Amino acid sequence: MNIVERIKKSYSNWCISPTTELLNYAQKCDDYANNAITSDIMQIAICEYMDKAAGRARALSSALGRTKEPPMADVFTEATNMLVDSIVSGRDSSIKVFSEKNVKLKCGYRKPDVSIWKNDKLIGVVECKTCLGRRRDDWLNDYEKRVDELSELKLTESRVVLFVETEQTWQGFPASDPRTLKTWFTLCPKGSWHGGGKTGEIKLVEKQNPGIVDKFKTRILKIIE
Repeated sequence: MNIVERIKKSYSNWCISPTTELLNYAQKCDDYANNAITSDIMQIAICEYMDKAAGRARALSSALGRTKEPPMADVFTEATNMLVDSIVSGRDSSIKVFSEKNVKLKCGYRKPDVSIWKNDKLIGVVECKTCLGRRRDDWLNDYEKRVDELSELKLTESRVVLFVETEQTWQGFPASDPRTLKTWFTLCPKGSWHGGGKTGEIKLVEKQNPGIVDKFKTRILKIIE
């Protein structure tokens, strides 16, 4: 069952309907799984989905007089989950993709944003962030701590991916670090924000770092080899 069918079935069980932008994005993921669209088109699709999801949230905020913009982190995690699912789809029936599935470690339980499993064994993790602004001074320590925690499951650093929506509000990944564009990826450059920003930032769909989804796909395929 493809992603669109799964979404429609699950929503129907709750007697509700998925949004148009969700179904459009899910269809793009299914097309990507079937090699019907390129990585560049898929990159535009995830950015467009985030822009429209942010627009929907802001429209409701305006109608309700809500002044605080709701966070989009969970939406980006969902979008990334579908993207990873589309990349691994049809390659090996023993490979499954989950979001926030419990992982038992000596230090306690962890719930990676997106995790990839093969025969019930964890083989890869994708941590998703809309930006790293709030952790601009600590994100590297956070990442390396997570890598260290997961090493007890024999998960190497190359299997722990950091996938970020925009470089806005932080300095971006250092170009000199070999992990940049290998296991660290940012979709869009400074000056961009989902749905456009309040201080002149453009929408994600208007400007992206080139070839990110294609490089991200390459890393995911390496993980599931």
